[in-house]
Amino acid sequence: MPDKTPLAGKINIFTPQTYQVIQRSGATGDIIITGIFNQAGSHDVEASFNGGAYATIASGVASGAEFSGILTGQVEGQGTLTVRLVDATGVAATVDYVGIGDVYVIAGQSNAMGYGTNNQVYAGALAAAVFGNDYDWRDCVDPVDRNTLQKDSVSDDSTVPAGSVWPLLATLIMADQSVPVAFVSCAKGATSITDWQPGTNHLDRTTLYGSMVYRALQAGCKAVLLWTGEADAGSGMTQAVYNAWLDALANALNTDLGVTLMPCKLQNCTGIADPLEAAINAAIGEAWTDNANVETGPDLSGLATDDNYHLMTDAKLSDAADLWWAALDAALYT
Repeated sequence: MPDKTPLAGKINIFTPQTYQVIQRSGATGDIIITGIFNQAGSHDVEASFNGGAYATIASGVASGAEFSGILTGQVEGQGTLTVRLVDATGVAATVDYVGIGDVYVIAGQSNAMGYGTNNQVYAGALAAAVFGNDYDWRDCVDPVDRNTLQKDSVSDDSTVPAGSVWPLLATLIMADQSVPVAFVSCAKGATSITDWQPGTNHLDRTTLYGSMVYRALQAGCKAVLLWTGEADAGSGMTQAVYNAWLDALANALNTDLGVTLMPCKLQNCTGIADPLEAAINAAIGEAWTDNANVETGPDLSGLATDDNYHLMTDAKLSDAADLWWAALDAALYT
């Protein structure tokens, strides 16, 4: 967060951060702006997004007092946010790459973290973003997930994240929708569907679920993308048991965040017996058809893993990204 003691004649903006994406509602979004300035007297504060008209967001703010306000009804897209004092020429500050678009939460295990041989990159005129477990926004550069600087220790992971489908998926969404995309990276390797269930306190940040939901509430969320089940297939979990846990997770997310869950069917893991994998995929297919809180996700079963469990080559990651996009397009954009 910027220094809370700005130099004379300066404004420091706390929120939004560079690369932050606000989840749109329809074709607009509201930008919450907080900050502080050092300019003698009391002043009105106004803001402009992406070259739009200025609007007053706070009135009669004293020098050294934190201000907050909302720039409402801003048109989707990405650009620079400018904040300035109405009656003090030149006292202004900017934040680049502020976006109004779509934010997706990523949950699951190592494939959701990214296990690719090469880091992937997004393309296009817009910047994609990540909201990490350091609670900071950054450019969507692989590894999208990281195993350092976590504020919620539950996310600590000995596995070092690598190349992922997410920058590639961001490219496809942004090309179609012409809005920026962000991911809230919450995945953790080798986890079971049981590890993602809520505790008594759904915002308990010592649990994977609580940390995920807490971060989603900070960042916004359009849907939760779930890529898991390998561990449960390997342990022989039955279709009925997995389906019950999946339904419980989806229903809790809908209650807590008001969004749906999109789980993918597993890739063809050469390290897991086919009947065990088929039981998990059948449970996911069942949830696709009988739970309104579950979206039909991609079927990755036609993609064979590059080792026992993971999609690793550039070609496999690209194929998986295409399948994720096709599912999102059908469920949420068509």
